[in-house]
Amino acid sequence: MKKVLFLTALFLQYAGMNAQPTNYTVDANAFLGASLEGGNTQLRLADVNQDGHLDLVSIGDHGSPNINTNQHGVMVYFGNGTGTSFTLSMNGGFGYGGCAVGDINNDGKQDIAFGCHHAAGKLIDVQVGNGSGTSWSAYGTGLGSNGETWGMFGTDLGDVNNDGWLDIASNSFGNGNGVRIYKNNQDGSWTQTAAYAKAGNVSRYVKFGDIDGDGNMDFVVSNELVAAYFGNGTGTFTNKDNGLPVTISGAAYEDVSLGDIDNDGDDDFIFSNWSPAGIRSVNVYKWNKGTQTWDNNSTGLPTSGSAFFYINRFADMDMDGYLDVITMNSDTKALEIYKGNGGTSWILNKSIPFPNTYAGQVPDIAIDDVNHSGYPDIAMMYSSTVTANTLVLIKDDVIPSAMSAALTYPKGGECWPNNAVRFINWISAIPSNHASAVKIEYSSTGNTGPWIVIAAAAPNNGIYQWNVPASVNSSTCFIRITATDNVAAGTAIAMNANAFSIGCNASTTGVNEQVLSGAVSMFPNPMNESTVINSDWKNCSVNIVDVTGNIVRQISDIDQFPYSMDRGNLASGVYILELRSANKVERKKLIIE
Repeated sequence: MKKVLFLTALFLQYAGMNAQPTNYTVDANAFLGASLEGGNTQLRLADVNQDGHLDLVSIGDHGSPNINTNQHGVMVYFGNGTGTSFTLSMNGGFGYGGCAVGDINNDGKQDIAFGCHHAAGKLIDVQVGNGSGTSWSAYGTGLGSNGETWGMFGTDLGDVNNDGWLDIASNSFGNGNGVRIYKNNQDGSWTQTAAYAKAGNVSRYVKFGDIDGDGNMDFVVSNELVAAYFGNGTGTFTNKDNGLPVTISGAAYEDVSLGDIDNDGDDDFIFSNWSPAGIRSVNVYKWNKGTQTWDNNSTGLPTSGSAFFYINRFADMDMDGYLDVITMNSDTKALEIYKGNGGTSWILNKSIPFPNTYAGQVPDIAIDDVNHSGYPDIAMMYSSTVTANTLVLIKDDVIPSAMSAALTYPKGGECWPNNAVRFINWISAIPSNHASAVKIEYSSTGNTGPWIVIAAAAPNNGIYQWNVPASVNSSTCFIRITATDNVAAGTAIAMNANAFSIGCNASTTGVNEQVLSGAVSMFPNPMNESTVINSDWKNCSVNIVDVTGNIVRQISDIDQFPYSMDRGNLASGVYILELRSANKVERKKLIIE
């Protein structure tokens, strides 16, 4: 019965999607303005200026800054929503490395974290944006200051300690400095919480996700000897490679990434590999929580031959609700899409040939819907016999006739800790590139609501960074998005097919808190100008949480009760008062008149 319910919900979510792509175009003219050299890079698609259109972000190619190339600093190709005519802006005197984009200082604007392979700038750094995508300010005190000497590159962002602030992972490649994890101290400074030295040969990338479903960030990394690390919610990690294939000496897992292939709420692992026999393969592995080992789910993917598979990613290219595998085959010189069926097998569905100028290597790709067709597109840099590297956009042929929407994360089964940063993802088709917006809501009591607004009119760009509510503890949570065509007034609604959990790890530090009652009292409540808080706890802090789950006021270092709290600038309404001490917490309703 559960399977029938899931399929029904999946049909309702995807019923409004437009006709699926039949062809793709490799467009070498979409990204103009930079002369590219050779070597690696990391590409990210993000709406840097929050205009509703995805932009392409990197910090340069091999020659950056300004060696056989004009590239330098933070590079943003601004999109216009059509998948054509991206406009380049460059800012700063550094480059060549990996990057990640998100709201790092919680001001509502997009920022960038990056790892630099050479010390033209800091080896690991953060710059915060002002919302324009063209101006950036330093926010990286303490980064790259723990013995890093060179070689940092692939970078990702995730909330490793569930405190509501994005933290950084950066990986070196070659004979570099291994993996570094830095915790965001919320004031522009950073503290290293973990460092894993280079073990054997190291490739480029690192990726955060929740592999074992405990609510804490884990990560996978391109490395010859160790590939998967599971987090405990404090910023430290334990290696868990049981069951993964070994590599030959001198090789490393290529282009590691994570995604939920079977919609159970846990992330699964994709990578390419050289086996001890010299066989090159594309691999999908799933963590088995029962046996505490990795299971091979690679049936149908390439397992032999001489081809290199430099890129390996998950994306739902046909928007049927299941992730597909995207890889680049160096022998056929084609981008290959293997259709997924929910994790048990893969079938080659599309083979997109590349120009004769393709020279056999792909530094990176980024996948998302840049032209608002309702289906993912692929930004890709490949080595070229003409210009060293060529940057192209691989676009589908769908021209949407109506609004559609699909929530791609969460899908159901996920575990989201209170206070933690999590990303809500969707894809929405927009006819004629009309201006549009999306309303985002959540329910903690099932898929019929009541619904609480997260964002009333967010840019319809497919990603929203959310601080998970502090006071919700429920296993029946749903996210609902309503996309609106601002010109034609059309709408499309989507939500996750199955419920996910909020509050499954109640701690903001990863240590399970004891939730108590009777330890705090307030009078008067309802309050007008002030209320007196009483407790027999010591060394306490207070959070005031609004109905959307956001912390709107914090009071720390309360060491004596009774404590008089004034309303400050809090508006009239219903709030939750959280009293915290050590690993104890109590929550009480507070009404302000």
